[in-house]
Amino acid sequence: MKILLPFAFARKFITDNVDLIALGWALTCAQTIVPLGHFFARQDGAAWMTLAVSAAALLRGRTIGDTAHPMLVRRRSATDAALQKAAIVLTPWMLLFLYDAAGLAPGLMLEGTTSNIAQLLRSELLPHLAANVAGTVMTALAIVFCVQVGYDEGATSWHPPGGRVRGWFAGALMTISGCVLAGLLGSPQIQALLPIVAAVGPATLLGGQLLVSSMITMRMQDLAQLHTAGRRDEKPYSPPVFQPMLTLIGPGIGLWLLQGMLALFGRPFSFADAYVVAIHVVIWAGIIWPRPTPVAIQCILHEAIPTGGKDRPVAEVAEGFERPPEGALRLNPLTLKRTRSIHPWIVPIRSARIDKFDNPTRPLWARPPAPLPTHVMGDAAFEPDPDTGLDQYERISLYLRGQQDVAALGAGNSQAKKIVILRAYPKPGESRRRRLATYKWEEGVPDVCVQQVAADTEKLWLEDGSILVISVEGYVRAYEVEIGQALIAAAEYETFRMPQIEDYAPAGG
Repeated sequence: MKILLPFAFARKFITDNVDLIALGWALTCAQTIVPLGHFFARQDGAAWMTLAVSAAALLRGRTIGDTAHPMLVRRRSATDAALQKAAIVLTPWMLLFLYDAAGLAPGLMLEGTTSNIAQLLRSELLPHLAANVAGTVMTALAIVFCVQVGYDEGATSWHPPGGRVRGWFAGALMTISGCVLAGLLGSPQIQALLPIVAAVGPATLLGGQLLVSSMITMRMQDLAQLHTAGRRDEKPYSPPVFQPMLTLIGPGIGLWLLQGMLALFGRPFSFADAYVVAIHVVIWAGIIWPRPTPVAIQCILHEAIPTGGKDRPVAEVAEGFERPPEGALRLNPLTLKRTRSIHPWIVPIRSARIDKFDNPTRPLWARPPAPLPTHVMGDAAFEPDPDTGLDQYERISLYLRGQQDVAALGAGNSQAKKIVILRAYPKPGESRRRRLATYKWEEGVPDVCVQQVAADTEKLWLEDGSILVISVEGYVRAYEVEIGQALIAAAEYETFRMPQIEDYAPAGG
């Protein structure tokens, strides 16, 4: 039974974003226990918004835009990756402290015009300004430390000439200027005079937090590589603009519209509305930082053997055809146990888009073709979901290479007499119609739980927990399929030799 299209899309969305959904729920519930007057209970909601951005960055935060040349191998280090993640998480707090420091400047300037210097130094705003400036400096130093110490994460060996210092300087200058301008617009003085204009301040802060967090670990080395390599169509390389502009403007417009509409109706924004901002941040975090699309799935074939006790001795007289056979040839997915023999298997994901060919960057050298993911029984891949057309990682499709029930396995003229795929239970919603029985002793098994290779078989399916049974000239082997971790980088599997049935089943003799 097919799932309705809206429900299929909803299931895919929930599966891919369960972490962000849990974060939004947690922030909404936690808001109710924050006491009034607390730092996070500010009336403009900037502190709670920053907490949401920082938490979302902890789950999904990474660099957006183009990265290193796709043909270069990157360095990987768990320590350096943790430092870069820490820099991404701290960036929203640095911008918040700078935003608050700039928001206090108009108040201090007004006090300075009506009082002398001594009274200005005794102002209540001055300690808050000093605390925000100190917070900005401390978080900035921590971010620079994390970025510089963890710089080797994702680094490559090609260092073409590029303006790394100029890029850092330009980025820091634009960040400080934009954050100071946002703080001035969101100051209490502007809020009292023009609430709609003042709403631009928190909106700009939100866009800046998401954008700077996404670019704080960007490498000028990567952009220099792409610029030096050029494009396949001989055009000069230009950095992408759409995604950074969407990150900066998109979330800010939504937040500005929310606060602006409240101001039009004469209701100021308060901490009671902070849960809407948290949900808004979580939604945009899923858009800006989607889960990376894997290119292959690491799977394992566990060799399994039947269980159930010793076989009975062979009778001296022939038994009737109504008596079921006993022993290893009668397999049941519920009465199997794994052995210590495992076989790695990397199954590619067949998507509607081919990123390798979509990338317009000119290759640096000729790359040998990847080994074909073809088995004796056919081609194996995770195909897109037939209902939604989106990528799925739950079912392996096997297209049989031949239309024969018997396949030669190489040396020794061994023949694969039978290939059967078993499942213990059907999935919810699948038909439980019993398969047609051949013998009287056969149990009533749902038809979807048994797949057999016949002369007209063209396609088979493997899922997590499926049992692949291969019979080769009297030898029977059963393998339990386990679907494991996804692979993001294509270089991790392009030179991997796909396992063949010959590796798993003896030739016999």
